[in-house]
Amino acid sequence: QTSFQGDLVVLEPAESDAEYFQINPLSFWRRAEAARHGFVTVARDVERNLARLQDLFGRYGLDLDVTRMNMMMERLNDAGKDEDIVEILASPPVPAGWRD
Repeated sequence: QTSFQGDLVVLEPAESDAEYFQINPLSFWRRAEAARHGFVTVARDVERNLARLQDLFGRYGLDLDVTRMNMMMERLNDAGKDEDIVEILASPPVPAGWRD
């Protein structure tokens, strides 16, 4: 018998997120819009619950640093074309302090 001991963090769209539920998950042509919306939604949830999440992750010796998330949010705000959005989400930036 296996028993799980730990915490689960579930990130899901809000019931009121009409924009999310209007995007057909099989619509290839709207994939960038769906990806951007998903990232932005999760980022907002992380920001709203940052103190709680930092405490939770800290119990396991993990540091929750939102530097990359914030860098990506800035880049997504400036992105115009679908190709730019896909590139940003596929290649997250590496903050200067994280480089070798």
